[in-house]
Amino acid sequence: MEVNKSAEMSRYRKIGQNTFEEFIDMATLFHNYPAPGLLIGGYMVEEAKLHVPAGTLYEAISETSWCLPDAIQMLTPCTIGNGWMRVMNFGIYALSLFDKYTGEGIRVWLDYDKMPADSELRVWFTKSKTKKEQDSDKLREEIGMLGTDILSWRPRHSATRPADKTQQRGDCFLSILRRGISPAARPGLPLLPGRFPLYRCRGRAIPHSFSAA
Repeated sequence: MEVNKSAEMSRYRKIGQNTFEEFIDMATLFHNYPAPGLLIGGYMVEEAKLHVPAGTLYEAISETSWCLPDAIQMLTPCTIGNGWMRVMNFGIYALSLFDKYTGEGIRVWLDYDKMPADSELRVWFTKSKTKKEQDSDKLREEIGMLGTDILSWRPRHSATRPADKTQQRGDCFLSILRRGISPAARPGLPLLPGRFPLYRCRGRAIPHSFSAA
C-alpha cells in the first residue's frame, strides 16, 4: 500500500523543495484552503525564482488580487506588510519578480494555450462551469501533474508608461484569454460572447510589461 502511495506521489511535480502534497498542507495553513490558484501560484513563484540571480534583492508584483499574492508571500520575502509586494489587479494570472534597484526581472504567467484542450484546468480558468459543477479532484491532479508546463515567462522591466489614448476611452479590450486575463483571476470580469473577457481600463496607466503579454 505504501509503495502505491509513493508511486502516486511521484506523479506530481515538486514546488521548489516541497512535494505537491507538502505544499497543499502549507497552503491550507496559510490560506485556509489549498485553492487551485494558490497551487498554480506556487509553481509560478518557483519558476520566477529560477530566473532571478542569487543574492538579488527583489520585489514582486501580482497582476491579480486572488490567491497569487499569497503564493508570493509564502515562498518569497515579499509581503504586502513589508512593502516589497504590490498588487495590480488587472485580472491577469501573472506575477513578476524584479531587482528593486535596476527594475530588471522576470514575468511569469499562466498560459491558456498550454492548457490541454479538454482539461478541467481550462474549465476553471474560463469558469465555463460553476464552481459546484467543476471536478476539484481532477483539477488538483492536473495542476500537480502539469506543474510548470502550463506557464510562460519572459524578461521584464518595472518601468511604466501612460496608457494609449485608445485605452483611455472607458471600456476597451486589453486582452483575450490568450493574453492572460481570466475570470478566475478577477471574478466578476464581464465576458463577451465566446467567453472573451472585456476589461474596463478607466484611463489607468498600464505598466509597459503588461501591455504585450
